[in-house]
Amino acid sequence: MELLIVVIIVGILAAVALPQFSKATKRARLSEGTTTVGAYLTAEWAYFQENNKFTAAKTDLLAQEPAGGKFDYALSLTTNPTGAQVVGTGNVTETTGLTSTGTIDNTGKRTITESGL
Repeated sequence: MELLIVVIIVGILAAVALPQFSKATKRARLSEGTTTVGAYLTAEWAYFQENNKFTAAKTDLLAQEPAGGKFDYALSLTTNPTGAQVVGTGNVTETTGLTSTGTIDNTGKRTITESGL
C-alpha cells in the first residue's frame, strides 16, 4: 500500500515538474538566441560608426553565430537607411516558434524583443 502511495506521489510530482522544466529549457534556448541577436546589433552599430550605413551582409560584421549552441535558429539581417533589424528564428523542434528580434537605429537606440514562450 505504501509503495502505491509513493508511486502516485512521484507521478503527480512528475506531471507538475515536466511542463515547468520544458518552459525553463525554452527560456534558456531563447536567451541564447537573444544574446546572439544583441551581439549582431552591436556589430551593426560598429559598422555604422565606421561606414555611415548599415549592412545586411553577416560577413561585413565583426560577429559570428556561436557553434554548438542550444538555440538552433536562422539568423537574418535587414537594413534601411535609418536602421537595421536582426531576427533569430528557431528552426528545429525544440526551438520552433521561438523568435528574438532586435532593431537598432542611426542614433544607436536598440530594442530586443522575444516571442514564442
